[in-house]
Amino acid sequence: MTWDADFRYSPKGWESESFCGNRWNNINKEERKQYLKNAYRLLLTPVRQGMVVVVPPGDCKDATRHPSFYDPTFELGSLFWNNRTGEVSWWSK
Repeated sequence: MTWDADFRYSPKGWESESFCGNRWNNINKEERKQYLKNAYRLLLTPVRQGMVVVVPPGDCKDATRHPSFYDPTFELGSLFWNNRTGEVSWWSK
């Protein structure tokens, strides 16, 4: 599974974004934020069975793929990935 910048971690916490046209827009409705979080949670369920999650590198030359959109998510995932059990335990962060 490839992680995208629509649901990303930042120093402020989890951010929910929607890509429209040529830019990311903040999702303001709480229902849509919860839906996006639950979608990623559902997609991550098979990770325990050996699925690979890829957080792509950002690209400073592309404003829609800036490293600040991806790096904090990668770093957080790296901190909370349990190599012994395969569990991902960072949803509460």
